[in-house]
Amino acid sequence: MKRRAVFLIVALAATTILGDATALAADRIDQRNMLTEGVARFGSGVFPVSQMQTFTAGATGTIDKVSIYLQAQTSTPSRAGSVLVQVFPGDDAGNADMSHQPLGSGSALATTFPDPAGWVTIRLTTRAAVRKGTRYALVVGSDVSTDFGWYGSTEDQYPRGRTPFDANADYFFQTYLVHHRRHH
Repeated sequence: MKRRAVFLIVALAATTILGDATALAADRIDQRNMLTEGVARFGSGVFPVSQMQTFTAGATGTIDKVSIYLQAQTSTPSRAGSVLVQVFPGDDAGNADMSHQPLGSGSALATTFPDPAGWVTIRLTTRAAVRKGTRYALVVGSDVSTDFGWYGSTEDQYPRGRTPFDANADYFFQTYLVHHRRHH
């Protein structure tokens, strides 16, 4: 009986410690522009045409995934393609500096997109290192024949970034950050 009690205490302590370690390793939302009233579909994106949203990093670290609020267009004959998300340096006018390689990128198959609209989380296969207070741009588009709508608002509800077509317009998005830890 005494051994079972000791084992139970050790098991509970290990679960608590491992649970805390798992929580420390989890992603943290860094920047977000969430759904509100006044939702608008800003159009579709098929590469080389794409949609952009700038954001300002709230902390230094690495973005390993991004969530965007979109809808696959059912009128599109083929949903065989993917949506590609890329992170580039950004400017105050809402543009991406695409003269260099993207800082990070990832994609998701169109067959996983919601219809009607909903959140899609895309893991970056190449993570993007970001620095607190620096402007970046999310560039979202389709690789082939996939047509999608990225939703947003025209109420300037995200003042730390914008779209290139309207200073008051912002797409709905979330960036997830893994912090760099310094060892002393």
